[in-house]
Amino acid sequence: MLVSMSSLVINVSNIISPLCYSLIRLEPYSDCVFRCTYCYARWYRKLSGVITIVKETLREFKALAKYIYRKGLNPIPARLATLSDPFQPHEELYKYSLSLLKVSLDYEYPIIINTKSVNYVKTPWRSYIEKLCERDLLVIQVSISTLNERIAKLLEPYAPSPMLRLKVSKEFAERNVPTVLRLSPYIPKLTTYPCIDELINIILDHGFKHVVVEALMCRVTRH
Repeated sequence: MLVSMSSLVINVSNIISPLCYSLIRLEPYSDCVFRCTYCYARWYRKLSGVITIVKETLREFKALAKYIYRKGLNPIPARLATLSDPFQPHEELYKYSLSLLKVSLDYEYPIIINTKSVNYVKTPWRSYIEKLCERDLLVIQVSISTLNERIAKLLEPYAPSPMLRLKVSKEFAERNVPTVLRLSPYIPKLTTYPCIDELINIILDHGFKHVVVEALMCRVTRH
């Protein structure tokens, strides 16, 4: 019998983009150190600044993956993650996202990685990503909002530089790991910096074959 799956289900929302929507999410951490100014997580939860693992995520995902594997059902890909970066610096200490990747590999459950980090290039994460890719179980979505380093530092003060993210993703693309570029959030003029033609050339040069564009969303406060 399946345990409760409450932490894995993405409820109906006008915030989650229908262009990259998924039904199953894997949220490894309670908060994120990157502190992006446009972060949507603050609309869902109070950010405490104290980052802990979300314990029920691993338990519920393992139960779900095992059940679907043993029943021979077609799994719905799980998105790692939606409200916190799965490979932020705390991952090197807790290795919680690594545990989720292990479950994915053990039970052949497809994963969509969504990240601004570059830590997944390190061992042991790298080896699990490559193994999952060999079984067609993984896609990496790399998020950037602009290639203007000065503006990026203001928007995403503690995230790796956008060009470093692209450099790491190119290394994986060259090893036939499916990589998707997420222009998220899309901000007019800033996201297409320095110009649309150059941005397209950079995208192609780094091995991306698919691009997802997600518009900037702002909450309007009524007075």
